[in-house]
Amino acid sequence: MSEAVDLDQCAREPIQYPGSVQPHGVMVVLHPQRQTLLTASDNLTRLLPGAGNAPGTPAAQVFGEALWAEITERVAEDDLLEPIRWHGAEGGGWAGRAVDVLVHFSGPARLVVELEAVSDASLGRSVSLSATRTQINRLRAAGSGQVLDQLTTAVQRVTGFDRVMVYRFDREWNGEVIAEHRRPYLEPFFGLRYPESDIPAQARRLYTLNRLRFIVDSHATAARLVPRVPEDGEGELDLSFAPLRSVSPVHLEYLRGMGVRASMSISMIRNGALWGLVACHHYAGPLQPSHDERAAADFLTQAAMDIVTTSETSEDAARLADGQRRVDRLLPMLEQPQLSLIEALVGADLGRVAALADAVGVVVRTGPAVATWGVVPGPEATAEIVTALARTDGVPAFTDHLNGVRPGLGTESVAGALVLPLAPGNWILWLNPAVERTVRWAGDPQDKTITIRVDGTARIGPRKSFEAAEQRLRGRSEPWDSWQVQAVTALGAAAIAQLRRYEQDAVSIVEDLQGALQPARLPHPPGVDLEVRYVPAPDGRFAGDWWDCFELPSGKLALVVGDVTGHGSAVTATMTQLRTALRAYLLEGAPPAETLARLDSLANLVFRPTLATVVLALFDPATGDLEMVRAGHPHPILAAAGGARPVLIEARPPIGLGVESPATSWTGSLAPGDTLVLYTDGLSEDRRASPEEGIQRISETAGRAAGEPLKTLADTLIEAGPQPRTDDLTLLIARRT
Repeated sequence: MSEAVDLDQCAREPIQYPGSVQPHGVMVVLHPQRQTLLTASDNLTRLLPGAGNAPGTPAAQVFGEALWAEITERVAEDDLLEPIRWHGAEGGGWAGRAVDVLVHFSGPARLVVELEAVSDASLGRSVSLSATRTQINRLRAAGSGQVLDQLTTAVQRVTGFDRVMVYRFDREWNGEVIAEHRRPYLEPFFGLRYPESDIPAQARRLYTLNRLRFIVDSHATAARLVPRVPEDGEGELDLSFAPLRSVSPVHLEYLRGMGVRASMSISMIRNGALWGLVACHHYAGPLQPSHDERAAADFLTQAAMDIVTTSETSEDAARLADGQRRVDRLLPMLEQPQLSLIEALVGADLGRVAALADAVGVVVRTGPAVATWGVVPGPEATAEIVTALARTDGVPAFTDHLNGVRPGLGTESVAGALVLPLAPGNWILWLNPAVERTVRWAGDPQDKTITIRVDGTARIGPRKSFEAAEQRLRGRSEPWDSWQVQAVTALGAAAIAQLRRYEQDAVSIVEDLQGALQPARLPHPPGVDLEVRYVPAPDGRFAGDWWDCFELPSGKLALVVGDVTGHGSAVTATMTQLRTALRAYLLEGAPPAETLARLDSLANLVFRPTLATVVLALFDPATGDLEMVRAGHPHPILAAAGGARPVLIEARPPIGLGVESPATSWTGSLAPGDTLVLYTDGLSEDRRASPEEGIQRISETAGRAAGEPLKTLADTLIEAGPQPRTDDLTLLIARRT
């Protein structure tokens, strides 16, 4: 036998153009304008005696005047959702029986009429609105945890099938039975999986278009349409929306192999995509659920799917929120333009970067620089993985089976990969190890029957055995979840912005530039001594600290310390403008809380996404009165002869967020000899301790040196700062004399 055997031929079968219908019903296709027959199933005259079945026969002669008049009325009113209930003519196979007549268009030029007698069993089962409403209430009462079990029970009661299952698809379109209701004597299928090839792609497309599909008898011979292709020049007849559409012979063989005589499936759609199926099997013989029963089962399924969708949407939202929180913890470092991407991510902790996707290893590359964390392969293997996966449009690419992408690409320690391309030569790669899993298949998925025809062509048939077969899946990692991919995407946007800022930023802002931009000198009002210090970051670059001190027309002294997030020339410009604006608001007479609110609005409108923290104090040297507010800034320190303490002022959010959250003013006074210490987080923050511990350290140091001259106090505080120092720092000290 040659290699011409095509195992995918079933997936290419044009099942929407079968040229036949299930024989329990009749199909007639008409020209809607001419009202004449184009094609009809070859059982037409057997079930409707006296009907003309030749192409060109007037529709009224096919159906009789009364039925055709009702059909044309429905078409004119565009009322095609519900069937027409009709009674079969005397002398035919449907004499005296209730018949449902369904009408729909197949394209604009073909009117499809389907007739289906209602079975005695269906007539005996009442499907009422009240009963359906009761079942829906039971679904809602069951909640998200039990709703699918309750659904299988409800559908079984409505339709009479021996077994009803909920069958959910995974990413590769394999299905798993996750809920089941069956007759007691039937073996359970719960937990069994079915391979993607059982429901090929073109069948899944039809399931998405037409939610409900049923087969009355898998042993029946289809009724052919004569002629198969109508002679109206419109080509093949598309029966995608026809309930009576006949079934693929391969699928019928599949059902017979399982011992299934009748079946029905209802699509479960979430956000426009096929999520799963309600699959119904009957073994005792043919089963023909009526249109009302099928509609009720479909309605129950969609109601259950709404409950499932709501639950999964809430769970997805929670996972996405958690992923965004993980991203948010990395953003402060990515908002510092003087850092390269690797410096920023290493500074933020590469372990946190790995945690974005729950990965055990991560590799970051920007140009020639590479940083790694956790379990990662060597440089050559890493480059091969990125080359095999990375897209050119910046969209993350991922797989849980590297060996499936290319044999030998994965190992037990590195089996799954997610790569985020940022720019040429710049990417982040997350890695996970293999996790062994055991899957129970309904039969061996590879067990296909191949029959060689006389002409040498091959016919692929379904597997013959459906006994549970266990398979151990090796070489695959845990699948990457959508929330992980979205978290990685969010990080990518911030990382790309950081790369651009870094490339465009000035090489450095050195100490002399900082000195040129700060106030030229401190004022010397009576009743107060002042001291200020600025210490640049260790690399000499300006990192956003600023201070101001000036007299107001009221005689009060304004003392300000602020910190703009980021580094470099852009931060310098922002800092200068914020300081100027704050001066203007205070000189206009705005109170401290209003001043910060106006500064926040300005920053949000003009300097977005820059953020800044500020502490502002208004001090009256004559009376000692003191008013302070802060926006995201460390607590100020008050020092006296008896010690020092942080002033716990409720802060408004940092400047630049544009939120209406007014600052809370703290009022008090300085007695002669009392000292106020304002500072930036470069003095308090230490990665080895919490912010609260850093502020307490400053307070204790200030308390011990409270009686020293201000220059000595400033030196002591700086020397007691965090080591090694990584940020610039600013001190502004005022003592009432």
